[in-house]
Amino acid sequence: MDAIKKHADRRPGDWGLVEVTDRLDVATEAIGRSCKDEVVATLLDGFGVYVEQRALEWGKENMNVTMADETRFVDEIYREYCRLAGSCPYLIVVDHVSAEAPTLVDYESNRRVWRLRAVVSRCIADADKVIYHDREDVSHKDTSYVEQVAAEMIHVVNLGCNLPCGRGGSG
Repeated sequence: MDAIKKHADRRPGDWGLVEVTDRLDVATEAIGRSCKDEVVATLLDGFGVYVEQRALEWGKENMNVTMADETRFVDEIYREYCRLAGSCPYLIVVDHVSAEAPTLVDYESNRRVWRLRAVVSRCIADADKVIYHDREDVSHKDTSYVEQVAAEMIHVVNLGCNLPCGRGGSG
């Protein structure tokens, strides 16, 4: 909670904040209501953390599952994500881990990791922009990177290039 507060305090005062704990649909509804106020972009920060928590909880509730069951879980989160992406003029996903495709070794050794990679790698492909904390300098003290992303976002939104989920975004 302290980290969330610190992040929120650093953001400009005119940014809206929607905290998502258990379902992305909460954010989708809030963004839908906010579009009347001309939301320019949505920053989905810590998406991997959100997915990891959902994957952990799902794994505890669903023992002795098949790959088909696992795939239904991935599809459920992907549908939630698509509804969110469809309500955003421009979606920026910030993640702390690079999205690697899930492997059979992941599935056999750690199904939570498999679920995380399956969801994140699939969803991130549909974002307009992805920022990886482990690969890119996103320090709040150096504004040049953020300004570059903002200029790119405004350019794309002005062109009207918002496409529905499943579009295979630039990530």
